[in-house]
Amino acid sequence: MKETLGCSRIHRIRNDYKTALTAMDQGVPVSSIARGSVMVKDIHSLSKQMLMKHRGGSRTKKKGLLSNLFGLSD
Repeated sequence: MKETLGCSRIHRIRNDYKTALTAMDQGVPVSSIARGSVMVKDIHSLSKQMLMKHRGGSRTKKKGLLSNLFGLSD
């Protein structure tokens, strides 16, 4: 998996079936059901890692609305 995805770290999302089912039934995010759930913490960790990878590992200068819409580079 590490080679295929080009990642040095593989993230896991631990199961919290009851929380996931309740959130799905109510149509709300799992974080609003059980903020301290291990599943929510794993999802948060994964999203932070994805954001850092997308940003190139550091904070970048924010682009304007038109740059984002039309893919204009600096």
